Amino acid sequence: MKKLQYILKLICSVLLIILVVLLACNVFLRYVVGQPLDWTEEAGMLILVWITFLGAVLAAGENKHMGMDLVYNKFKGTSKKVMTTLMGGLIIIGLFMVVYYGAEMTINNLNLKSESLQISYAYFYLAIPVSCLLYGIIEVQKLVNLYRNNQKEGNL
Repeated sequence: MKKLQYILKLICSVLLIILVVLLACNVFLRYVVGQPLDWTEEAGMLILVWITFLGAVLAAGENKHMGMDLVYNKFKGTSKKVMTTLMGGLIIIGLFMVVYYGAEMTINNLNLKSESLQISYAYFYLAIPVSCLLYGIIEVQKLVNLYRNNQKEGNL
């Protein structure tokens, strides 16, 4: 899981650098040269979509995503483990539903081209199933670790 998070951080960092350089160049070209590039807005939007979805996966992997833990923190021991399993299972089911329908939406948009980049809108929509699949893998790994750690301690 650490390798996946490292790779995601690297990808997000590279994409963010590309986004900043791209938009800074376009501002320069628009206000100094007077000839902005037509495709930078769409490219920036595509990059921002991917940064957003991959960043959400990173936040989930590090348990830094938003959560309502007021009730959850009142549980202790086995009941907390059951609650964690239940919540993790529901999250995994929801994520894999989004993977399925996100993949369907991506396939449905294969032939739709963006106006200035002339690439398929599927590249925009692909961020949804890819990120949810990665998030699902992370959630499964968290549950596996929860039970593996308890077996080592003899708590199961």
